[in-house]
Amino acid sequence: MFFCFCFCESKKGLCMETYLWDYVVYVGGKLDKEKMTALEKHVSFFDRNKDGTVYPWETYQGFRALGTGRLLAAFVAIFINMGLSKKTRPGKGFSPLFPIDVKNSHLCMHGSDTDVYDDDGRFVESKFEEIFNKHARTHKDALTAEEIQKMLKTNRDPFDITGWFVVSELFQTN
Repeated sequence: MFFCFCFCESKKGLCMETYLWDYVVYVGGKLDKEKMTALEKHVSFFDRNKDGTVYPWETYQGFRALGTGRLLAAFVAIFINMGLSKKTRPGKGFSPLFPIDVKNSHLCMHGSDTDVYDDDGRFVESKFEEIFNKHARTHKDALTAEEIQKMLKTNRDPFDITGWFVVSELFQTN
């Protein structure tokens, strides 16, 4: 089991919600939970059939499970899978199914991010806590939409226009 942290709307604004989820990794045909990085565990939340590959319909189902509306979940699923599929499948040809390989999710790290995951996909707890210490003013355990926007602007890499767009879409608060 692992915890998947997601931002969700509440009366306080956007707060961290924790979702408990089973995950599996097969190494040599055997289940190996110890070898997954935190980022792989996070991505595996969307791997609904636990085969190590996330397809757009699984991304859609994952966002629906988090309470996202049908239209937004469909848009986000297509956007995410189209954007990340090629990056997680180095050396493999184009696939019209836009699969994301969970084990290569660290290859999708982008600039202008919160740095909660390091370059190898490991969770950096101090960076996570830093988000709330620096930006949570209204509530100590939650960020309002305005606080999220301020955080995103603070974290922008000036030469990473693509990263700005990706982060703003992931943290869309309206």
